[in-house]
Amino acid sequence: MNTNEVLANIGLELMGHQKGEYQYLNPNDHVNKCQSTNDAYPTGFRIAVYSSLIKLVDAINQLREGFERKAVEFQDILKMGRTQLQDAVPMTLGQEFRAFSILLKEEVKNIQRTAETAAGS
Repeated sequence: MNTNEVLANIGLELMGHQKGEYQYLNPNDHVNKCQSTNDAYPTGFRIAVYSSLIKLVDAINQLREGFERKAVEFQDILKMGRTQLQDAVPMTLGQEFRAFSILLKEEVKNIQRTAETAAGS
C-alpha cells in the first residue's frame, strides 16, 4: 500500500494538488487499479531505478563535459603514454582527457539502455 500512496502523492503534486488529497487521485482506486501488491512493488522499484539512472546520466555528462574542457585546455602539453606499466607512444594530456570523455560517453549509452529496460521499454 505504501508504494501506491507514494505514487498517488507524486501524481497529486504533478496535478497541482496537495499530498493526501485522495479525492482527486486515490491510491487504491486510481493507482492500484486491481493490481496485487506483487504488481505494485516491481513498478515502484522500476520507477526508482529509472529515476536514479537518469540522475546518474546527468552527473556523468557533467563530468564528461569537464574532461572535454580539460582536453582543450591541455591539448598542447606532451606526456609519455603508458601501457602495461611501461612507457609507450607520446601523447598530449588533452588526448588523455578526451579519451576519458569518450569512454564516459559510451558508458552513458549503456546506462541509457539499462534505464529503458528498467522503464519497461
